[in-house]
Amino acid sequence: MKASPSAFAMVAQRYMYEYGATEEDFARVAVKAHKYGRLNPYAMFRQEFTIEQVLKSPYVAWPLHLYNFCSPDDGAAAVVVCSKKIARKHNISQPVYLAASVMATADYPSPILEPSSAYSITTKKKGRPVVVAAGEQAYKEAGIGPGDIEVVEVQDTESAHELVHIEQLGLCRPGEAYHLLREGTFDITGRLPVNPSGGIQCKGEPPGASGLGQVCEIMWQLRGQAGPRQVNHPKVGLSQVFGWNHIGGVTILKK
Repeated sequence: MKASPSAFAMVAQRYMYEYGATEEDFARVAVKAHKYGRLNPYAMFRQEFTIEQVLKSPYVAWPLHLYNFCSPDDGAAAVVVCSKKIARKHNISQPVYLAASVMATADYPSPILEPSSAYSITTKKKGRPVVVAAGEQAYKEAGIGPGDIEVVEVQDTESAHELVHIEQLGLCRPGEAYHLLREGTFDITGRLPVNPSGGIQCKGEPPGASGLGQVCEIMWQLRGQAGPRQVNHPKVGLSQVFGWNHIGGVTILKK
């Protein structure tokens, strides 16, 4: 995994070049994450940071600083999936329904030997990023569009990818995410809350469990059980993961 920060940094550099984002914008992502991670009893990091503190933390790979990154940790997640009949039998009062669950892989799955569209930040080039492919299929299966999503958990291994993934999911136009971030759109009280859990920047990234942990957060949000980080009455939520070797997954839950 030593090469991962460099690969992520190149995505951040390209995003800055294409759209004019700054290091301060990536710092804003981290500040938002820690603001809400502080409210999450399942978060590993519960300390708030300012933009200045993020920018003063050591560079890992320019333009990304230490506080822009998540940290590997130990963790687990579990859900119970059953039919409506069984849910009624056990008097489940606030069921949440699985509307779609999709996984996609890149056109060229080797991260070392072959080129891939997996790290593309736009769809201009041949091939589609895996998050784009998974998102489009998930919307189709759920019978909804990006405009119907009311709360989101996206993969934020580092701050730049939160913005990239928001755009790849069609939740805003390419290059628009950092502007919306500045306006507060992705805050808990905003039009489209993103990572109210604090994301894996605060929860940490336990391999194999982080994706299902996102699903748990969306479930709590839809059931109104998220406590002080609760979003205002969402009915549809989305979680998205992105893995090494160019695998992307999208899950949509409905109330």
